[in-house]
Amino acid sequence: MKGFVEVPLLDMIQQLGEEQTKQILSDFSCPKGEDVEYFLKSRAIEFAKQSITQTQLVFLQYKQEVRLAGYYSLTTKSISVKDSGLSKSLRKRISKFGTRDTSNKGYVIPAPLIAQLGKNFTDKLNEQLSGAELLKMALDRIAAAQFYLGGKIVYIECENEPRLLEFYTQNGFVQFAERDKEPNEDGIIKGDFLVQLLKVHNPSRV
Repeated sequence: MKGFVEVPLLDMIQQLGEEQTKQILSDFSCPKGEDVEYFLKSRAIEFAKQSITQTQLVFLQYKQEVRLAGYYSLTTKSISVKDSGLSKSLRKRISKFGTRDTSNKGYVIPAPLIAQLGKNFTDKLNEQLSGAELLKMALDRIAAAQFYLGGKIVYIECENEPRLLEFYTQNGFVQFAERDKEPNEDGIIKGDFLVQLLKVHNPSRV
């Protein structure tokens, strides 16, 4: 995407070291998403080193400086998608990518998770990068991997907030379940659960 440069966090750690990387990440602020800021500053480095979740940092030239504008983190998990609540056409599409779970009347599907997606509000950098642009970067990254590995399903988890649900719905995601908040998410995630939404897209060489 023109004007933005994506840098894998793991590459930055290997090239600059952890301390300098942490200094760069300290510039990130996201008051509207405490979990997003917490993850980047407290967990992203360790998760990247352990290959649990890989984070891509998005930089841009801003007022003659290279600044961190946002980031997204990706991982792979298996999701349980029940038949109820989904249209027949969507059930048919996702059935190709999962294993039938007769006990839950649905499918178990291995799928990439957009674990984090956040813009940097420091110095109003968030105004330089739209949520739709950041989401497209994440989807393009997933599409490139799925072009070689197979699969068309991607999913996200978000707090039960109208603005977030509207954003993802407008970008083609469909709600399929809710996940109870885990003990280590207390004080970070608002509410008692996260909403799970999925999207079927067409992987391509990016």
